[in-house]
Amino acid sequence: MVLYTRMKPSNYVCRGIASLVIVVGLLVPLCLAEPSSLAAQSCPWPSDADIALAFCDAAHNNIAGEYPALYDVSIDVSVPPVILKAMGWYETWDSPGGWGWRQCLGAAPYGSSDGCAWGIMQVWTGMDCDHVTPFGEATRQAVKSDYRYNIAMGTHILVNKWHERQAHQQVGNGSPDIAEHWYFAVWAYNSWEGPGAEYHGWNNNPNNPFFTRQGYTQNPGSYPYQEVVWWLAANPRSRPGGSPLWRAVPLTLPPNSAFPDQAHMHTEPWSIADPLPTHWDYYCRECYLPLVLKNYHTDTYEPNGSFAQAWPIETGTYDSYIWNTSDYDYYKFTPTRSGAIHVNLLNIPAGRNYDLYLYNSAYQLIRQSTNSGNQSEHLESWVSPGSYYILVKSASGYSRESPYRLHLYWISKATAPYPPP
Repeated sequence: MVLYTRMKPSNYVCRGIASLVIVVGLLVPLCLAEPSSLAAQSCPWPSDADIALAFCDAAHNNIAGEYPALYDVSIDVSVPPVILKAMGWYETWDSPGGWGWRQCLGAAPYGSSDGCAWGIMQVWTGMDCDHVTPFGEATRQAVKSDYRYNIAMGTHILVNKWHERQAHQQVGNGSPDIAEHWYFAVWAYNSWEGPGAEYHGWNNNPNNPFFTRQGYTQNPGSYPYQEVVWWLAANPRSRPGGSPLWRAVPLTLPPNSAFPDQAHMHTEPWSIADPLPTHWDYYCRECYLPLVLKNYHTDTYEPNGSFAQAWPIETGTYDSYIWNTSDYDYYKFTPTRSGAIHVNLLNIPAGRNYDLYLYNSAYQLIRQSTNSGNQSEHLESWVSPGSYYILVKSASGYSRESPYRLHLYWISKATAPYPPP
Protein backbone atom coordinates (compact mmCIF):
# COMPACT_ATOMS: atom_id res chain seq x y z
CA MET A 1 0.00 0.00 0.00
CA VAL A 2 1.27 3.47 -0.90
CA LEU A 3 1.28 5.76 2.09
CA TYR A 4 -0.19 9.17 1.55
CA THR A 5 -0.47 12.46 3.35
CA ARG A 6 -3.92 13.17 4.65
CA MET A 7 -5.35 16.62 4.25
CA LYS A 8 -5.49 18.66 7.43
CA PRO A 9 -8.57 17.30 9.17
CA SER A 10 -11.43 19.67 9.79
CA ASN A 11 -13.30 17.58 12.34
CA TYR A 12 -13.49 20.72 14.43
CA VAL A 13 -16.47 21.75 16.51
CA CYS A 14 -16.93 24.91 18.52
CA ARG A 15 -16.98 24.81 22.27
CA GLY A 16 -18.13 27.41 24.76
CA ILE A 17 -21.49 28.12 26.29
CA ALA A 18 -22.51 30.56 23.56
CA SER A 19 -21.95 28.16 20.68
CA LEU A 20 -25.16 27.04 18.99
CA VAL A 21 -26.28 25.47 15.75
CA ILE A 22 -29.68 26.27 14.25
CA VAL A 23 -31.40 23.01 13.29
CA VAL A 24 -34.87 23.25 11.79
CA GLY A 25 -35.63 26.32 13.83
CA LEU A 26 -34.17 24.95 17.06
CA LEU A 27 -31.09 26.12 18.89
CA VAL A 28 -28.97 23.11 19.72
CA PRO A 29 -26.09 23.68 22.16
CA LEU A 30 -22.91 21.93 21.13
CA CYS A 31 -20.64 23.03 23.95
CA LEU A 32 -20.17 22.10 27.58
CA ALA A 33 -17.69 23.04 30.26
CA GLU A 34 -14.53 20.98 30.53
CA PRO A 35 -14.18 18.55 33.44
CA SER A 36 -11.37 18.42 35.89
CA SER A 37 -8.31 16.31 35.15
CA LEU A 38 -8.46 12.54 35.50
CA ALA A 39 -5.58 10.17 35.98
CA ALA A 40 -3.84 9.14 32.77
CA GLN A 41 -5.00 5.81 31.42
CA SER A 42 -3.13 2.99 29.74
CA CYS A 43 -4.11 2.05 26.21
CA PRO A 44 -5.36 -1.55 26.11
CA TRP A 45 -5.79 -3.11 22.69
CA PRO A 46 -9.53 -3.71 22.13
CA SER A 47 -10.79 -6.71 20.21
CA ASP A 48 -12.54 -6.25 16.88
CA ALA A 49 -15.75 -7.44 18.53
CA ASP A 50 -15.37 -4.68 21.14
CA ILE A 51 -14.77 -2.08 18.44
CA ALA A 52 -17.72 -3.27 16.34
CA LEU A 53 -20.00 -3.01 19.35
CA ALA A 54 -18.71 0.47 20.15
CA PHE A 55 -19.54 1.66 16.63
CA CYS A 56 -23.08 0.36 17.05
CA ASP A 57 -23.43 1.94 20.49
CA ALA A 58 -22.03 5.28 19.32
CA ALA A 59 -24.36 5.28 16.30
CA HIS A 60 -27.35 5.17 18.64
CA ASN A 61 -26.05 7.48 21.40
CA ASN A 62 -25.42 4.67 23.88
CA ILE A 63 -21.93 5.75 25.01
CA ALA A 64 -22.13 9.36 26.19
CA GLY A 65 -23.74 8.41 29.51
CA GLU A 66 -20.74 6.25 30.41
CA TYR A 67 -18.54 9.35 30.77
CA PRO A 68 -20.35 11.93 32.92
CA ALA A 69 -17.09 13.64 33.92
CA LEU A 70 -15.89 14.25 30.36
CA TYR A 71 -16.92 16.44 27.46
CA ASP A 72 -20.46 15.45 26.48
CA VAL A 73 -20.41 13.43 23.25
CA SER A 74 -24.19 13.01 22.99
CA ILE A 75 -25.81 13.02 19.56
CA ASP A 76 -29.35 13.90 18.56
CA VAL A 77 -29.67 11.80 15.39
CA SER A 78 -28.64 8.20 14.79
CA VAL A 79 -25.82 7.51 12.34
CA PRO A 80 -25.78 4.57 9.90
CA PRO A 81 -23.26 2.24 11.60
CA VAL A 82 -21.60 1.14 8.36
CA ILE A 83 -20.44 4.72 7.75
CA LEU A 84 -18.73 4.86 11.15
CA LYS A 85 -17.08 1.47 10.64
CA ALA A 86 -15.76 2.46 7.22
CA MET A 87 -14.54 5.83 8.47
CA GLY A 88 -12.86 4.24 11.48
CA TRP A 89 -10.98 1.86 9.22
CA TYR A 90 -9.91 4.54 6.77
CA GLU A 91 -8.77 6.97 9.46
CA THR A 92 -5.99 4.60 10.61
CA TRP A 93 -5.49 2.62 7.39
CA ASP A 94 -2.02 4.15 7.07
CA SER A 95 -0.92 2.90 10.50
CA PRO A 96 1.93 0.37 10.77
CA GLY A 97 0.91 -2.83 9.00
CA GLY A 98 -1.85 -1.05 7.09
CA TRP A 99 -4.47 -1.93 9.71
CA GLY A 100 -7.50 0.19 10.37
CA TRP A 101 -9.48 0.37 13.60
CA ARG A 102 -6.29 1.13 15.52
CA GLN A 103 -6.57 2.85 18.90
CA CYS A 104 -3.19 1.83 20.28
CA LEU A 105 0.28 1.05 19.04
CA GLY A 106 1.74 -1.36 21.54
CA ALA A 107 0.66 -0.02 24.92
CA ALA A 108 0.70 3.62 23.79
CA PRO A 109 -2.10 5.62 22.16
CA TYR A 110 -1.89 5.76 18.39
CA GLY A 111 -1.58 9.24 16.90
CA SER A 112 -0.92 10.72 13.50
CA SER A 113 2.69 11.36 12.50
CA ASP A 114 2.37 15.02 13.46
CA GLY A 115 0.87 14.17 16.85
CA CYS A 116 -2.32 16.08 16.08
CA ALA A 117 -4.99 13.40 15.53
CA TRP A 118 -5.64 10.42 17.79
CA GLY A 119 -7.17 6.97 17.94
CA ILE A 120 -9.55 5.06 15.72
CA MET A 121 -11.43 8.16 14.58
CA GLN A 122 -8.23 10.27 14.39
CA VAL A 123 -9.81 13.05 16.43
CA TRP A 124 -8.13 16.40 15.82
CA THR A 125 -10.71 18.68 17.40
CA GLY A 126 -9.69 19.86 20.85
CA MET A 127 -6.49 17.83 20.84
CA ASP A 128 -2.80 18.74 20.96
CA CYS A 129 -2.71 20.89 17.82
CA ASP A 130 -6.01 22.66 18.42
CA HIS A 131 -4.69 25.75 20.19
CA VAL A 132 -7.92 27.71 19.88
CA THR A 133 -10.32 25.75 22.08
CA PRO A 134 -8.56 22.61 23.34
CA PHE A 135 -10.27 20.02 25.48
CA GLY A 136 -9.23 19.63 29.09
CA GLU A 137 -6.56 17.10 29.97
CA ALA A 138 -9.01 14.42 31.06
CA THR A 139 -10.97 14.51 27.81
CA ARG A 140 -7.82 14.55 25.68
CA GLN A 141 -6.49 11.53 27.55
CA ALA A 142 -9.76 9.64 27.08
CA VAL A 143 -9.77 10.35 23.34
CA LYS A 144 -6.23 8.96 23.14
CA SER A 145 -6.62 5.93 25.40
CA ASP A 146 -10.27 4.85 25.47
CA TYR A 147 -11.54 3.40 22.21
CA ARG A 148 -15.22 3.73 23.15
CA TYR A 149 -14.91 7.39 24.02
CA ASN A 150 -12.78 7.99 20.92
CA ILE A 151 -15.45 6.46 18.67
CA ALA A 152 -18.20 8.39 20.45
CA MET A 153 -16.25 11.63 20.03
CA GLY A 154 -15.74 10.97 16.31
CA THR A 155 -19.46 10.23 15.98
CA HIS A 156 -20.32 13.41 17.86
CA ILE A 157 -18.14 15.43 15.50
CA LEU A 158 -19.69 13.76 12.45
CA VAL A 159 -23.19 14.62 13.68
CA ASN A 160 -22.11 18.24 14.15
CA LYS A 161 -20.88 18.19 10.56
CA TRP A 162 -24.27 16.77 9.54
CA HIS A 163 -26.05 19.75 11.07
CA GLU A 164 -23.56 22.26 9.68
CA ARG A 165 -23.83 20.96 6.13
CA GLN A 166 -27.62 20.44 6.18
CA ALA A 167 -27.99 24.21 6.29
CA HIS A 168 -25.98 24.56 3.08
CA GLN A 169 -25.86 21.25 1.20
CA GLN A 170 -28.29 18.36 1.24
CA VAL A 171 -28.77 14.99 -0.43
CA GLY A 172 -32.35 14.02 -1.25
CA ASN A 173 -34.72 15.01 1.54
CA GLY A 174 -31.93 15.01 4.12
CA SER A 175 -33.10 12.01 6.14
CA PRO A 176 -30.41 10.76 8.55
CA ASP A 177 -31.86 7.25 8.24
CA ILE A 178 -30.55 6.97 4.67
CA ALA A 179 -26.82 6.30 4.49
CA GLU A 180 -26.28 8.19 1.22
CA HIS A 181 -27.61 11.35 2.86
CA TRP A 182 -24.48 11.52 5.04
CA TYR A 183 -22.30 12.25 1.99
CA PHE A 184 -21.59 15.92 2.81
CA ALA A 185 -21.09 15.29 6.53
CA VAL A 186 -18.46 12.62 5.77
CA TRP A 187 -16.86 14.97 3.24
CA ALA A 188 -16.66 17.70 5.88
CA TYR A 189 -15.40 15.39 8.66
CA ASN A 190 -12.13 15.18 6.76
CA SER A 191 -11.94 18.62 5.18
CA TRP A 192 -14.34 21.33 4.12
CA GLU A 193 -12.25 24.46 4.59
CA GLY A 194 -10.02 25.84 1.89
CA PRO A 195 -7.57 28.72 1.43
CA GLY A 196 -10.44 31.21 1.07
CA ALA A 197 -14.19 31.44 1.23
CA GLU A 198 -14.46 30.85 -2.49
CA TYR A 199 -12.73 27.49 -2.09
CA HIS A 200 -14.84 26.07 0.74
CA GLY A 201 -15.49 22.40 0.10
CA TRP A 202 -13.05 22.18 -2.79
CA ASN A 203 -10.58 19.95 -0.92
CA ASN A 204 -12.87 16.92 -1.27
CA ASN A 205 -14.86 17.95 -4.31
CA PRO A 206 -14.97 14.96 -6.69
CA ASN A 207 -14.15 17.36 -9.55
CA ASN A 208 -10.90 18.53 -7.95
CA PRO A 209 -8.10 17.55 -10.39
CA PHE A 210 -5.91 16.68 -7.41
CA PHE A 211 -7.73 13.35 -7.29
CA THR A 212 -6.12 11.03 -9.83
CA ARG A 213 -7.93 7.89 -8.58
CA GLN A 214 -5.08 5.39 -8.70
CA GLY A 215 -6.77 2.50 -6.88
CA TYR A 216 -8.50 2.36 -3.53
CA THR A 217 -6.06 -0.08 -1.94
CA GLN A 218 -2.98 1.17 -3.75
CA ASN A 219 -3.41 4.87 -3.03
CA PRO A 220 -6.65 5.79 -1.24
CA GLY A 221 -5.45 9.37 -0.89
CA SER A 222 -5.89 9.78 -4.65
CA TYR A 223 -9.67 9.80 -4.09
CA PRO A 224 -11.91 12.21 -2.22
CA TYR A 225 -12.24 11.11 1.39
CA GLN A 226 -15.94 10.33 1.15
CA GLU A 227 -15.45 8.18 -1.95
CA VAL A 228 -13.04 5.94 -0.05
CA VAL A 229 -15.53 5.65 2.83
CA TRP A 230 -18.27 4.66 0.36
CA TRP A 231 -15.94 2.07 -1.20
CA LEU A 232 -15.02 0.62 2.19
CA ALA A 233 -18.70 0.34 3.15
CA ALA A 234 -19.19 -1.95 0.16
CA ASN A 235 -15.85 -3.73 0.56
CA PRO A 236 -15.42 -4.71 4.24
CA ARG A 237 -11.88 -5.19 5.47
CA SER A 238 -10.65 -8.16 7.48
CA ARG A 239 -7.62 -9.20 9.49
CA PRO A 240 -5.30 -11.79 7.91
CA GLY A 241 -7.24 -15.05 7.78
CA GLY A 242 -10.27 -13.48 9.42
CA SER A 243 -13.86 -12.75 8.47
CA PRO A 244 -15.10 -9.39 7.17
CA LEU A 245 -15.41 -6.92 10.02
CA TRP A 246 -18.72 -5.48 8.87
CA ARG A 247 -21.54 -6.35 6.55
CA ALA A 248 -21.20 -4.91 3.04
CA VAL A 249 -23.56 -2.07 2.17
CA PRO A 250 -23.05 -0.95 -1.47
CA LEU A 251 -23.62 2.77 -0.98
CA THR A 252 -24.35 4.73 -4.14
CA LEU A 253 -22.13 7.68 -5.06
CA PRO A 254 -23.70 10.75 -6.63
CA PRO A 255 -22.43 11.63 -10.12
CA ASN A 256 -19.59 14.14 -10.33
CA SER A 257 -21.82 16.33 -12.47
CA ALA A 258 -23.96 16.99 -9.38
CA PHE A 259 -21.25 19.20 -7.85
CA PRO A 260 -20.24 22.75 -8.76
CA ASP A 261 -16.82 23.56 -10.11
CA GLN A 262 -14.26 25.44 -8.07
CA ALA A 263 -15.49 28.87 -9.15
CA HIS A 264 -19.00 28.16 -7.88
CA MET A 265 -18.27 26.33 -4.64
CA HIS A 266 -19.19 29.44 -2.66
CA THR A 267 -22.71 29.53 -4.14
CA GLU A 268 -24.94 28.22 -1.37
CA PRO A 269 -27.23 26.57 -0.64
CA TRP A 270 -27.11 23.76 -3.16
CA SER A 271 -28.40 20.23 -3.01
CA ILE A 272 -28.41 17.08 -5.09
CA ALA A 273 -30.98 14.42 -5.87
CA ASP A 274 -30.91 11.00 -4.26
CA PRO A 275 -28.28 8.78 -5.87
CA LEU A 276 -30.27 5.63 -6.53
CA PRO A 277 -30.55 3.13 -5.05
CA THR A 278 -30.31 4.47 -1.52
CA HIS A 279 -29.77 2.29 1.53
CA TRP A 280 -31.05 2.03 5.06
CA ASP A 281 -28.21 0.64 7.15
CA TYR A 282 -29.95 -1.38 9.84
CA TYR A 283 -27.23 -4.04 10.14
CA CYS A 284 -25.91 -3.01 13.50
CA ARG A 285 -25.83 -5.99 15.84
CA GLU A 286 -25.27 -8.22 12.79
CA CYS A 287 -22.12 -6.23 12.04
CA TYR A 288 -19.69 -8.70 13.55
CA LEU A 289 -20.15 -12.07 15.26
CA PRO A 290 -23.00 -13.46 17.39
CA LEU A 291 -20.44 -13.10 20.17
CA VAL A 292 -21.38 -9.43 20.32
CA LEU A 293 -24.92 -10.30 21.30
CA LYS A 294 -23.91 -13.17 23.54
CA ASN A 295 -21.33 -11.35 25.60
CA TYR A 296 -22.49 -7.79 25.81
CA HIS A 297 -26.29 -7.97 26.03
CA THR A 298 -26.84 -4.52 24.60
CA ASP A 299 -30.34 -3.69 23.42
CA THR A 300 -30.50 -3.69 19.63
CA TYR A 301 -32.17 -1.74 16.83
CA GLU A 302 -32.63 1.22 19.15
CA PRO A 303 -34.19 3.69 19.30
CA ASN A 304 -37.42 1.99 18.18
CA GLY A 305 -39.87 2.84 20.96
CA SER A 306 -42.63 4.39 18.85
CA PHE A 307 -44.23 4.28 15.42
CA ALA A 308 -42.10 7.25 14.40
CA GLN A 309 -38.92 5.45 15.47
CA ALA A 310 -39.87 2.05 14.04
CA TRP A 311 -36.77 0.20 12.86
CA PRO A 312 -36.95 -0.60 9.11
CA ILE A 313 -36.66 -4.30 8.34
CA GLU A 314 -36.98 -6.61 5.39
CA THR A 315 -37.73 -10.30 5.30
CA GLY A 316 -35.35 -12.16 7.57
CA THR A 317 -34.49 -12.81 11.20
CA TYR A 318 -33.80 -10.23 13.91
CA ASP A 319 -32.64 -10.84 17.49
CA SER A 320 -33.35 -8.25 20.16
CA TYR A 321 -34.28 -7.79 23.81
CA ILE A 322 -37.14 -6.55 25.93
CA TRP A 323 -34.94 -4.36 28.13
CA ASN A 324 -37.62 -3.58 30.72
CA THR A 325 -41.37 -3.93 31.05
CA SER A 326 -41.95 -0.56 29.38
CA ASP A 327 -39.70 -1.37 26.40
CA TYR A 328 -41.79 -1.39 23.21
CA ASP A 329 -39.97 -2.56 20.07
CA TYR A 330 -41.47 -1.26 16.84
CA TYR A 331 -40.38 -2.46 13.40
CA LYS A 332 -41.45 -1.14 10.01
CA PHE A 333 -41.95 -3.32 6.93
CA THR A 334 -42.77 -1.75 3.54
CA PRO A 335 -43.82 -4.27 0.86
CA THR A 336 -43.92 -3.01 -2.72
CA ARG A 337 -46.57 -5.46 -3.91
CA SER A 338 -49.48 -7.38 -2.44
CA GLY A 339 -48.99 -10.64 -0.60
CA ALA A 340 -49.30 -12.53 2.65
CA ILE A 341 -47.13 -11.40 5.56
CA HIS A 342 -46.08 -13.95 8.19
CA VAL A 343 -44.44 -12.90 11.46
CA ASN A 344 -43.09 -15.26 14.11
CA LEU A 345 -41.91 -14.30 17.58
CA LEU A 346 -39.62 -17.06 18.81
CA ASN A 347 -37.18 -17.80 21.64
CA ILE A 348 -39.21 -15.95 24.27
CA PRO A 349 -37.22 -16.44 27.49
CA ALA A 350 -38.55 -18.84 30.09
CA GLY A 351 -40.75 -17.19 32.69
CA ARG A 352 -41.55 -14.25 30.40
CA ASN A 353 -44.52 -13.51 28.20
CA TYR A 354 -44.09 -11.35 25.09
CA ASP A 355 -46.86 -10.46 22.63
CA LEU A 356 -46.90 -9.59 18.94
CA TYR A 357 -48.99 -6.97 17.10
CA LEU A 358 -49.38 -5.80 13.49
CA TYR A 359 -50.55 -2.31 12.50
CA ASN A 360 -51.29 -0.65 9.17
CA SER A 361 -49.93 2.69 7.94
CA ALA A 362 -52.65 4.53 9.89
CA TYR A 363 -51.37 2.88 13.10
CA GLN A 364 -54.54 0.78 13.32
CA LEU A 365 -54.23 -2.68 14.85
CA ILE A 366 -55.02 -5.36 12.25
CA ARG A 367 -53.64 -8.55 13.82
CA GLN A 368 -52.32 -9.68 17.18
CA SER A 369 -50.93 -12.81 18.83
CA THR A 370 -51.09 -12.98 22.62
CA ASN A 371 -50.42 -16.55 23.69
CA SER A 372 -49.82 -17.24 27.37
CA GLY A 373 -46.41 -17.76 28.93
CA ASN A 374 -43.37 -18.00 26.71
CA GLN A 375 -45.20 -19.73 23.88
CA SER A 376 -44.12 -18.54 20.45
CA GLU A 377 -46.34 -15.98 18.77
CA HIS A 378 -47.45 -16.03 15.14
CA LEU A 379 -49.58 -13.78 12.99
CA GLU A 380 -50.31 -13.46 9.30
CA SER A 381 -52.25 -11.05 7.18
CA TRP A 382 -52.87 -10.09 3.60
CA VAL A 383 -51.12 -6.80 2.83
CA SER A 384 -51.04 -4.31 -0.02
CA PRO A 385 -48.12 -2.03 -0.94
CA GLY A 386 -47.42 0.42 1.87
CA SER A 387 -46.04 0.59 5.38
CA TYR A 388 -46.83 -1.86 8.16
CA TYR A 389 -45.65 -1.86 11.75
CA ILE A 390 -44.78 -4.80 13.97
CA LEU A 391 -44.75 -4.34 17.73
CA VAL A 392 -43.11 -6.66 20.25
CA LYS A 393 -43.86 -5.87 23.88
CA SER A 394 -43.95 -7.56 27.24
CA ALA A 395 -47.11 -8.87 28.85
CA SER A 396 -45.01 -10.09 31.76
CA GLY A 397 -41.29 -9.86 32.54
CA TYR A 398 -38.22 -8.95 30.52
CA SER A 399 -34.69 -10.24 29.91
CA ARG A 400 -31.43 -8.44 29.20
CA GLU A 401 -29.65 -11.78 28.92
CA SER A 402 -31.75 -13.77 26.44
CA PRO A 403 -32.89 -12.21 23.16
CA TYR A 404 -36.15 -12.96 21.45
CA ARG A 405 -36.14 -13.74 17.74
CA LEU A 406 -38.40 -11.98 15.24
CA HIS A 407 -38.79 -13.78 11.93
CA LEU A 408 -40.53 -12.06 9.03
CA TYR A 409 -41.39 -13.58 5.70
CA TRP A 410 -44.07 -13.04 3.13
CA ILE A 411 -45.49 -14.69 0.05
CA SER A 412 -46.34 -12.70 -3.05
CA LYS A 413 -49.86 -12.47 -4.38
CA ALA A 414 -49.23 -15.00 -7.12
CA THR A 415 -48.42 -17.78 -4.65
CA ALA A 416 -50.24 -16.72 -1.48
CA PRO A 417 -51.77 -19.72 0.32
CA TYR A 418 -55.05 -18.01 1.00
CA PRO A 419 -57.09 -15.30 -0.74
CA PRO A 420 -57.21 -11.79 0.64
CA PRO A 421 -59.99 -11.21 3.20
